Amino acid sequence: MLPPLRFALALLTLVCGRSGELIGAPIRFETITLRDREPFATLNLQWCPGTALRHPVILMLGALDSNSPPAWSTNLIQEGWMLCAFTVAHPPDPDPARRPQWLVFDERFAHSYPLAAQRAVADSLRVVDYLRSRAEVNADKIGWFGSSSTGIPGLAVATQGPRLAAVVAFVSTGAYRAWLDTWQPNGLWRGGTNGFWPETESLLATVDPILHATNLWPTATLLVNGGDDKVVDIRSTREFVDAARPAFTNDPARLRLVNYEGFGHNLPIDVVRDYAERWFRLYLHPTDPPPGSPPEIRSLAEAARQTQINSTSHATVVGAPLESAGQKAIAIGSRLELFCDNLLIDELKGCALKLHQPTAANVALRFDAPWEGSFCGYVTVLKDDDVFRCYYRGNPTAGKDGSNTEVTCYAESPDGVKFTKPALGLFEVHGTRSNNVVLAGQAPFSHNFAPFLDTRPGVLIEERFKALAGTSESGLHGFASADGLRWRSLRPQPLITQGAFDSQNVAFWSESEQRYVLYLRTWTGGGFRDFRTISRATSTNFLDWSAPVEMTFGDTPREHLYTSQTHPYFRAPHLCIATPMRFVPGRHVLSEEQARALGVDPGYASDTAEAVFMSTRGGNHYARTFMEGFIRPGLDLGNWASRAGLTALGVVPTGPAEMSLYKQAHYAQPTGHLVRYTLRTDGFISVNAPFQGGEFVTRPLIFSGRELVMNLSTGAAGSLRVELQGDSGEPLAGFTLADAVEQIGDEIERVMTWKRGSDVSRFAGHPVRLRFVMKDADLYSIRFR
Repeated sequence: MLPPLRFALALLTLVCGRSGELIGAPIRFETITLRDREPFATLNLQWCPGTALRHPVILMLGALDSNSPPAWSTNLIQEGWMLCAFTVAHPPDPDPARRPQWLVFDERFAHSYPLAAQRAVADSLRVVDYLRSRAEVNADKIGWFGSSSTGIPGLAVATQGPRLAAVVAFVSTGAYRAWLDTWQPNGLWRGGTNGFWPETESLLATVDPILHATNLWPTATLLVNGGDDKVVDIRSTREFVDAARPAFTNDPARLRLVNYEGFGHNLPIDVVRDYAERWFRLYLHPTDPPPGSPPEIRSLAEAARQTQINSTSHATVVGAPLESAGQKAIAIGSRLELFCDNLLIDELKGCALKLHQPTAANVALRFDAPWEGSFCGYVTVLKDDDVFRCYYRGNPTAGKDGSNTEVTCYAESPDGVKFTKPALGLFEVHGTRSNNVVLAGQAPFSHNFAPFLDTRPGVLIEERFKALAGTSESGLHGFASADGLRWRSLRPQPLITQGAFDSQNVAFWSESEQRYVLYLRTWTGGGFRDFRTISRATSTNFLDWSAPVEMTFGDTPREHLYTSQTHPYFRAPHLCIATPMRFVPGRHVLSEEQARALGVDPGYASDTAEAVFMSTRGGNHYARTFMEGFIRPGLDLGNWASRAGLTALGVVPTGPAEMSLYKQAHYAQPTGHLVRYTLRTDGFISVNAPFQGGEFVTRPLIFSGRELVMNLSTGAAGSLRVELQGDSGEPLAGFTLADAVEQIGDEIERVMTWKRGSDVSRFAGHPVRLRFVMKDADLYSIRFR
């Protein structure tokens, strides 16, 4: 197809023919270079040909991965949308000193935003003209998606560029001046005292979207911001919405500001995906027209009420309950859901939850270096891309917590099966630098040094690894590292002082809660009295923490929980799993002769311990679905010594269908080592049906996606079938039990099918129940995709 006249001089460089596959139709990827004038513009397109007669287009700044679309867009592409990401090769400022540095909030960084907006307006006109020249594009349905640095220019485009049908912008604002003025009071400003450059002021006087806010009509505009965001202060976004609102009086539903209270600059991926899908399906649908305008609203107050909404009324996008036919529906979106608790289950008939115990696989590491020894402990295993990193306390002799004999050791593995100890040369220990020590001579911090990989978006490279360590006397101190080997203290003062800390105190960035979460040792009676237990604290910046709140465990007896080992499950980060050590003081198995023969330290033969399994979905409650031991001491007498049930922090993937966890063996003995245990992927707890058969029904669920995927295992004579029901329990036509294709076999990802196929997208966004009818089968997890 020939381009229009304005592109007659354009040389289109087309790289096509690479097709990926998500679920159904193949994805086409193209790269186009517009050379009609300088600077050149580069477009990446992704769509599924044939899914729509003419495709609506979602514009974005940036580039697309030819192998996989953005996570928020996968369902939309399959349903007929086209993505178009574009970049234009604008030259940088000739003066290097004037070039902005990312997230350095100074005059340079401030200037970059109105400059980017001015360029985006002009660049988008070129891009949209080209798109409208393509026969497969619906020229009337072009929208914009952006977040922060790509959403803020999008609001300039929507008010001053080509007419857009819909805009979805996260943590963004269209009141540039008001936003920049928040940098100083919010503690972000790193510039001089003279304010912005004159050229910045000149740009703001012309391109600030709030000056053109009424031009936003009739573009359907959705803004979703964090209520606690200090980077893009929601007050500036509200100013922009207030300025645009009079133009939307006839249809205030087309302009929405969602305030996600308690969240900062990084919103959960489920929020992004679900809001983008809902808004674009409503106002940029491949075939359906947008909703008609309601009767005119004369009152600006009424328009304001309909325009600004709070996240609590839209809580379904993050998994909170939604009232549905007398029972609360659970919004699971496209998340993987395990059966670690009873959240999804409404009724069990002949089925029961079953705890699966890990299988001992091999010795992963021996604590046999002179600086390691009998009292190694508090192991952490992290998967960092292709490297498995292992951290642990080295200590050859018993003594007071935080003694100078303690060091922090390191080992690594390419596969998580066996670990080796590199000679790092960082500290001299026992007369040599040829050792694997990453922290020494900094008592008491090696006693319980607990590192983690900080997955918070935008985290500084030099703080990619963080750690907490300390005792009740020192408080918990914070550490950071760029490579996981060379550590520095974050500040001289402790980060948190309320707690006993005489254990492994573990923290991580919670994607679902958008904050750091810490699980720490406390005692039920305060101080060091009564039972060892677990409390929880949170932080938005890792430096300032809330007061710890003791966790609850439901209607279960009090026990000594020595560790928590709580962390996000790698396939479902909204769900945290925990493998704490249950400590049973005064209950001993070893005779004095047996303890002597094993070399058990005399003070460590009179107690027993084992690992148990728990889970939590945030907040201050653990689900203790099973009280039974998860990893028992077993036949090895060396594991019946005190504290020999210490599990490592971290369950990691070590194969396509396998995950590994680790437990110490032979604590307080010269033969101490780390054992690797394995489970099938997602295989902590299953819904199990015996040979006689059984069934269970879920609560009403609200999902997104096109098909149901199950992690299942059946016997040779076993089976599993699924019926879709309405929220009141009525079978849905075409998806009844009689329509279900019987599933037999053992797979981590089995797609459920019915006689008419696997596509269930017609029910997405509506409450449905799942009825599973099973025989000699286990169901470990489900998800829609």
